Amino acid sequence: MTKAQIIILALVASLWIVNTGIFLVFYSYLKKSKNNFGISLLKEEIAGTGTRNVGKVEMLIYFSLLMLCLYYLLFLSGHNPGTSMIRGQIIATPCIALFNARKRTGKSILALFGTFVLYLNLILSHAIVGLPVKTPILEIAQSEVILNKTTISELMKEDFQIYVKKEKYPPSLKYEDILTSGVFEKYSQTTPIFVEKGYEAKSISLRDADYLFVKDHCILGSFLPYGREEKETNLEDCKIVQIDVFEESWKTIQEKQISCQINGVNLLKPLQTEEMKKVFGKNLWETPEKKIEGYDAHYQIFYPANRVFWSEYHISMKLEEKNILREFYLETRLPQK
Repeated sequence: MTKAQIIILALVASLWIVNTGIFLVFYSYLKKSKNNFGISLLKEEIAGTGTRNVGKVEMLIYFSLLMLCLYYLLFLSGHNPGTSMIRGQIIATPCIALFNARKRTGKSILALFGTFVLYLNLILSHAIVGLPVKTPILEIAQSEVILNKTTISELMKEDFQIYVKKEKYPPSLKYEDILTSGVFEKYSQTTPIFVEKGYEAKSISLRDADYLFVKDHCILGSFLPYGREEKETNLEDCKIVQIDVFEESWKTIQEKQISCQINGVNLLKPLQTEEMKKVFGKNLWETPEKKIEGYDAHYQIFYPANRVFWSEYHISMKLEEKNILREFYLETRLPQK
């Protein structure tokens, strides 16, 4: 755990302690205070039988809960799966409380205040720490590859072959001769290869690739492996954090009609902006309609996150005419150290 993570988690823990302390002070006040008949305020029924007699403190709590709902709807209603768990509860609480207002007692006010404190803590924790984003899924040659999760050994179990560069790429080397030229060597798990510690995202061309993944003698693309931050890792235990499918590889994939999808979008067909918007939503931030003259048309998809704790993901799709895919890559932006 990094120093930044420790400091932020300490701040979040402090907020929970302070807010919980405020709740306990309020509970202690209600428990110890008594009315003129010696009845604890916790058990005393609040005067009035209708909502017209709701007190100022109670209305403040209702208002605060409604503000939390508004905050959620404006800022937390994206496609992050983690936020949906608290949506119903946050919105339902003030509604149920108002519906039951005619049965108010000190305990009901305490429960309402406790709910407010709990949700306030959750909202603050989310705002400061955030939640992991849903990882995009590449399905290629009938197999799923999930960035920062799928390992090299898992890929090999799906009948993929891994090739590792062992010498410089000759300028005259043809694409169809890459696997037999001796530039790349087929990886075998019986001969360990260790990947350097750490990771740095970079754009890779076919000539710069150090690792290729192949199936049925077809080069599907290159990948970047990531093991650990503090020491070298055996290649088979590394996770795939970046995938590049080059123009040459994509032509072969098209010719052989090898299945290829990202989050269910068929990349072999012309890509439609409406479908992309439906699948990727707010994460789609560049479309061919926004193309700048002199530059290639792209779909750019970005999954933002708090990089102190979580990984971000980026997908770039370069297009030809009629929105036909030319090449693409997926990359992971790991938490900052």
